[in-house]
This record gives sequence, C-alpha cells and structure tokens, in this order.
Amino acid sequence: MSSSTEPPAEQEALLSQSGAFRRLVALARGLRNGAKAFVRLFGRQKERREVMTILVTGASAGIGLELAKLLREGPHRLALTARASSLTRFAEEALVSGERLLLLPLDVTSDAQRRAAVRAIEERWGGVDVLVNNAGISYRAVAEHVTEAERLAQLDANFLGPMELIRLVLPHMRAQRYGRIINVSSVGGMTAMPTMSIYSASKFALEGASESLWYEMRPFGVRVSLYAPASSTPMASAKCVLLRKVSKRSATPPIRTTRTTRTWAN
Repeated sequence: MSSSTEPPAEQEALLSQSGAFRRLVALARGLRNGAKAFVRLFGRQKERREVMTILVTGASAGIGLELAKLLREGPHRLALTARASSLTRFAEEALVSGERLLLLPLDVTSDAQRRAAVRAIEERWGGVDVLVNNAGISYRAVAEHVTEAERLAQLDANFLGPMELIRLVLPHMRAQRYGRIINVSSVGGMTAMPTMSIYSASKFALEGASESLWYEMRPFGVRVSLYAPASSTPMASAKCVLLRKVSKRSATPPIRTTRTTRTWAN
C-alpha cells in the first residue's frame, strides 16, 4: 500500500484551502454573471418602457375600447384590432390610423388573420412588446342545450385564439428579454355559474395556461398577468377588478389577491 509523505494534518489543511478556494471562485463567477444579467435585463426594461408597442385585441368596444382611449394619450405605439365589420367604430371614437396608431382587422379565431396582424406590426415597429388578449365571446345556455358549434366558438375565441397570438409574439419578447402578456379573464374563470359552463371552461383553460406560462417565461423577463372583471363591473369601463396579478417583484405565480379596482396601466 502507498502512503502519503505529508502528515495528515497538512493534508486536511490543503484540502480545506482547496475547497474554500473553489467556493470563492464559484461565488465570484455567480456575482459577475448576476450583475451582467441585472444590467442587461433592467437596462432593456427601462428602455422599452419609455415607448412600447402594445397590441390590444377586441378594441372596438367595452374594456378594449376604453383601454385604447386611455393609452392613446401616452407615448406608446398602439395596434388596435377588431373584426372587419367593427372597424368603423374606431372612427366614431376619433381613433384614426396615424404615426402611433395602427388599426387592423382581426378575428382571433382565424390563423391567417392572426399571422397577418402580427406581421404588420413587426414590419412597422419591429414587434409586440405588450399583448392584451381582450377579445372574447359568451353564449349563455344550460349545458344540455349548447351546440357543438357554440362550444367550439367559445373555446376558439376565449382560449385557443389568445394562446396562438401569444405563441406568435413570444419570440420577439424572449429575444429582447422583456415583454408583457395580459390575459383578460373573468370571474367565470374561477367560479363556475349556471348557464355558463362552456364560457367558464374556456376561461378556466386560459387561467391555467397563463399560470404555466408565468413559470416558463419568467427567466426571460416576460411577465404574465390575469385580469378578471367582476360581474358587477360594466364592460364599458376601463376599470377592472384585479383578482389575479403577477407582481414584477413577486417570486410566486399568480394568486388571488384582495379585490382592487385599477386600470392595468397603473
């Protein structure tokens, strides 16, 4: 058997020093990488927040329209969408295409129209920094009377369409390590109500997907929020009851919070 020529005490001292040195090097590297990530992330966030490109779906009426009127007073670039048959409503509200305002026809259930809208924004402004998935529909009927077409229509408009839009805008957000996705849900997405089974199912699906997306995109600086207007809140009001929100300082996924009435821009 071979034996070390160094006394055991000296061996232990060398091993201790070696381990301490490795831990020190690892700590230094971690601090360096963390500092770089901090500067890169927050530097870009500050830059993008000064002027952002915001896409709002379902913007010709209700919450979407009030949000559009609120945001047009700021410095941001707005892409407002509505079904082709509803585009005339924008002119009635003095919302006219210009340097900072783009009006686009969009049925969120149409793959061709989704891609065309995102492509138009990318060609003009580079990409979408903030996506507000506001468009949606609701049919009220007991489950026994809901037709297959009505089930599919609600799932397409309230869940599948918004998720496809998210997929289209994520590459730009991930590349710049900044973005914001705001999904307008409903109290019906947390508590099922009679005659609204399919609507609630579509909103439950949107909320579950949003929570999963929060985990997936957090490392890339993309924040995900859920806003649920209360049933007593007029749809024509820009004020929403915020039941779920992801705080930029929070280390936890979306959870129910005390009811607070505010606009998302706050």
